[in-house]
Amino acid sequence: MNDPTAAISSILREANELICRRLQEARLMVSPVLAIVTPDRKVILRTNVSPEVLRWFGEDLKNIAEKIGAAPKLGKTH
Repeated sequence: MNDPTAAISSILREANELICRRLQEARLMVSPVLAIVTPDRKVILRTNVSPEVLRWFGEDLKNIAEKIGAAPKLGKTH
């Protein structure tokens, strides 16, 4: 496979199948969101959640990023 996107999609598909099977075996009613971010900032996503849930997830990620950005760095004194 020379196409990185196709290779990544294949890997995510396999991972998603395993995760979904294990969640079902554990009787957990949750939906995984699997994402890979490439060095050129392309996001490859594998999920079955609705667009609305992805929007909520995106907002949560923004909030997490803001908290990480505001957190003092180790070794910094100011």
